[in-house]
Order: sequence, then C-alpha cells, then structure tokens
Amino acid sequence: MINQDMRLFLRISYLLAMASAMPMQVNVNQRATECLYEKVDAGEAVTMSVFLLSGSELKATVYIEGPIAPPGVNSGLELQTSINEYNTGQRFGQVVKEQFVVDMEHLQATPEAEEIKDDDDAFKYDDDDDDDDATEKSEQDLEKARKRMEEKRRRAQIARQKAREMRRKREQQRKERAAKIREEGEPVQKTITAKTDGWYRACIMGSWFQVSVRPCRPRFSRAF
Repeated sequence: MINQDMRLFLRISYLLAMASAMPMQVNVNQRATECLYEKVDAGEAVTMSVFLLSGSELKATVYIEGPIAPPGVNSGLELQTSINEYNTGQRFGQVVKEQFVVDMEHLQATPEAEEIKDDDDAFKYDDDDDDDDATEKSEQDLEKARKRMEEKRRRAQIARQKAREMRRKREQQRKERAAKIREEGEPVQKTITAKTDGWYRACIMGSWFQVSVRPCRPRFSRAF
C-alpha cells in the first residue's frame, strides 16, 4: 500500500515532469491548492500566468513564493521534506511572496444572460386572491372559482414551459460563455524577482468554488 509520503513524492515528481508541458488544464477543487515548482536563481524575474476556464465563479487565489527549498534539492522526496520544513517556519533565504485574486467574473455573464434572468419575475404568479374560494357558496360563485382555478393551472403550465425554456437558454449561454472565455479572455499575470537561489512555487487555491485553470509555465528572465 502506498503511504501518504510516497503519494506526495509521486505527486511532486509528476508535477516536475509536467512542468515542461505547460500550458495544461488543472481542476482545482474548492479549498484545495495545486502548485507548480521551479528552481530559480537569485535575480531572476518569475512571471506566473493564470487563466480561469470554468467554474461556478471565475475566481481563485494565486500566490508565488520562495525559496521553499534550497537549490541543492534534486529529488521529489527531498523537495517534499523541505516544503514540510518551510510550512512549519524554517526559511532557506530571503523569502519573496506575492498573493493575489484572479477574478474573471466579467467574462461570466453576458447582457443576454442578465436579460433572461430578469425575465424570470414575469413568469411568477400569485394565487393569494384565490384564498376565499372556499367561502363562495352560490352556483355562480362556484363557476367563477372553477374558472379561476383553470386559469391558475393554465398560468402554472405556461410558467413551467417558460422555466424549461429559460433553463435551455441558460445552458446555451453557459456554452457560449465558455467559448467566449477561451477565445477572448486574457490571462492574469504576476511577476516577482527572486532574492535567493532555490526552489519557488506558484500555487492556485480554489478559495470559493472548484475551478478549471490553465496555468502557463512560469517565465524566467534576468533582472538588472
């Protein structure tokens, strides 16, 4: 059976192997964190680029920090050991950390979607005026009550049909929105400059809901 340490080792080894294959799509669960790791030299500028593809809300927390391990670390197991030490307070040099929120909610809604949402109120009906039906005794009143009930059922059927149509339109809006995000959206970028040689990490947290993220491989350039 694979223990927790071995799973962590395999996870980091996988991430290191995948680093050269960026960009890729990562699903980040709610309250979960996914990280990419890179060895960086002092003076290098590290730029992290993040693009949110889908989610109930197009928002996530991103941070870049390091060094989280000394430059001499060469294996996933050594890296995980250093990460554990870093997370408990040990430092391997002058730490740099930048944290920010990626908010792409402006790509989430379209005017058409808002119009559809607002139209829902038109489909609601109120049957409070029928509460006195039970008190109507005459034949004429009973006939009027029957007609009101038929009209109420007719309105309810129309409302259900329109609600189904709204769900269908919203689903179409979601598909169009996803296409718009992929075609028109720009990634959010953040750059830090490493002050100490070592391993750095760029992490994405599903702070609100599960999101699908396209993180581009961190770019490095010498700062002068």
